[in-house]
Amino acid sequence: MRIKKRKVVTLLILLVLQAVLVLGEGINIENLGLTGIDQTNQEYTATRTVALNITLDADANTCAYSNNDISYTLFEGCTERKYWVLTTGTGLKTVYIQINHTDDTINKYNDTIYYNYTGAGLDTTPPTRPIITVSDYEKDGAITFSFDPSTDPESEILQIPLVYEYQISRNSIPQITWTVTNTYENTFNISVNHLDDVTIEVRTTNSAGLTNTSSRNIIIDQDNPSAPSISSSLDQLSYHNSNSVFFNWSANDAISSIGGYSYTLSQDISTTPDNVAEGTLGLTQFHTNKTFTLSSDGTYYFTIKAFDEAKNPSSTTQYWFLIDRTPPNKPTLISGIQYATSNNLTFNWEALDDLSGIDHFVVQLSDTEGDFTSPINETNITTPGVYYADFLIPTPGTYYARVKAVNNVGLESLWSNEEEGLIDTQPPNITIISPKNSSNITKDYSLISLVTDETATCYQYDAKYIEFIFTNSTYHETRLTQNFWVYIMCEDEKKNQRLIGPLNYNVTPQTPNVISPSSINSYAGFVINQEINLSNDAYGFENRDFNITLNGENIMYGVKQTNDSGRYVLSIKTPLIPGTYTLSISGYDITLYNKRLNFTASYQEGGLTPTTTHQTIYANTSTLKIGLMSQNQNNTYITSNSIGFTTGHEDKKLLFLTKELSNLENKEWWFNQDLFLNLLFARINAYSNKPGNARIIISDPHIVIEDKSFGGGGMSLKVRHERNENQKKVISITKNKQLENNIITN
Repeated sequence: MRIKKRKVVTLLILLVLQAVLVLGEGINIENLGLTGIDQTNQEYTATRTVALNITLDADANTCAYSNNDISYTLFEGCTERKYWVLTTGTGLKTVYIQINHTDDTINKYNDTIYYNYTGAGLDTTPPTRPIITVSDYEKDGAITFSFDPSTDPESEILQIPLVYEYQISRNSIPQITWTVTNTYENTFNISVNHLDDVTIEVRTTNSAGLTNTSSRNIIIDQDNPSAPSISSSLDQLSYHNSNSVFFNWSANDAISSIGGYSYTLSQDISTTPDNVAEGTLGLTQFHTNKTFTLSSDGTYYFTIKAFDEAKNPSSTTQYWFLIDRTPPNKPTLISGIQYATSNNLTFNWEALDDLSGIDHFVVQLSDTEGDFTSPINETNITTPGVYYADFLIPTPGTYYARVKAVNNVGLESLWSNEEEGLIDTQPPNITIISPKNSSNITKDYSLISLVTDETATCYQYDAKYIEFIFTNSTYHETRLTQNFWVYIMCEDEKKNQRLIGPLNYNVTPQTPNVISPSSINSYAGFVINQEINLSNDAYGFENRDFNITLNGENIMYGVKQTNDSGRYVLSIKTPLIPGTYTLSISGYDITLYNKRLNFTASYQEGGLTPTTTHQTIYANTSTLKIGLMSQNQNNTYITSNSIGFTTGHEDKKLLFLTKELSNLENKEWWFNQDLFLNLLFARINAYSNKPGNARIIISDPHIVIEDKSFGGGGMSLKVRHERNENQKKVISITKNKQLENNIITN
């Protein structure tokens, strides 16, 4: 029985020992956690109130608590969990407990916790790694890097900032030890060599002292990339007719790859690219072509350089080309008819410059003026500096040419002006006017005159060719240098020459003997040309051989030989006063009947009511007043439907047409004094400056008809006065042969 008891006792002792080892009486301080933080470090608390977790023996009875092991609370019944307030002030806190057992034994225990009201130390997880951003390659030790900040939820809740540090190593040897930074971008500068390996480490530490680190490696590349090679849509050093250009480029680098390109397109050769790569940020290494729009003509320079990833620049490459989009100027054919005396016809034009240069000229030849739809010849002149074209033409005649320029980019000018060319192989025909060959002449060095059927220059031969005194026309005149073996040569504008001769003349000195006419009719104040006949069968009489008077008075005159021997033309101006005069020519008297040339003016319209003054006759028409004023009025006539007068052609005359008529006597006085038409505001009416009042003044009409196409016969001049679309007056001045050269107005 004892043994059993002993076994039982032994078993009980083992159980008690086991219980003591497993449970263990004591105290453990527990923080109460923090909102938002799932797990906290139980060695720290952010609040003074904590939980005391107490392990009690079975015989524990009462407990007392203290923050300083000096002043305890009163003993109270023990509990396994009790809330307790720590002392003020941050730092390490110790809580004490005394446990009184039923056998009156007292055991004392304690535990510590770190109090920080900020919550520091509560975190149990490290922050995330910072992400470093930096180039894989650099060219020197001045390096800028950045990093994305770490995240740490507990630090964000506690609002305790993370601490960042970086360390820089070169070839695994620290150059800058751990350095705290307050920015996410930092620059450092260390000494490096080509191909060094630089390591950047960034470490983040939270409030609990937990860390996380990241690193990046950079290779130092101090070699420059190759200069870019360029290809283009436009050939280099050439002119092009284009408004755009395409470039493609590439470069290489032995260590780091190409990071981008910088370029310029300019018309200034000195423009260089900057150090900023072109293209989309982050993709500049792929920007290897571009199309440019060209705004103007001229030379363009495309300059480009490459950068590797380490930002080392290459040398520049330049590509230049030329743009010409402007057609050449229109050529100008040298004006004037181009003549040829053979089948070769040459046309010349003025020299022409162009930006891209002239490639060739196109010359067309036509046998129809203004029509080049089917040219008989077209040729290209490609020789530089040649500004003429030769045409071999089998048939003489008139031809027409035009030319255009084509530059080196294929742009064509407008066609030039059209010029005429004439192939003429015929020399001019010569007709001697006087003296005729083998005729008598009155003196040595007589005048010789001739005509050609085209413009020419004539010469007489006397040991050499001597140009006529008057020539380069169709009429030619000079003095003979000899009387026998006279040769005449005339050359036209095409250099065709005709030679006639020899001409031989008999010199028989004599005086002129006039035999007719016996009388001459003329008008006062006119120059007349009157043919006179001599009994002399000879050429060569001149002004100096005649003695001419009018009523015994010397006058100015001119005498010219006609085509026939013994016939001459006398030119004189008749006296201003009409009458009968005696014209004496070297003793031969001619009666000159000098008549007055009258000017007759009339106006016709039914139902006229005319009025006549000393110098004026006028009448009311259906709409206006028409009148005639002269200095010497005579032979005035009035009928039921017309008015008119006759006056000398030399007198002042005035034809007027007006709506109003005022102060007529005063104006007649001014007109009689030959002053009226010189007045600043000469007018018949007093209101002609007002709208609707019209006037026409025709004074001393002098009519010159120069257009030969009118031919001969009577001429008429019409003056039209228009007041409005519905009312018109037409005045015509007509030469009427039936009134013996009087001038009539209708």
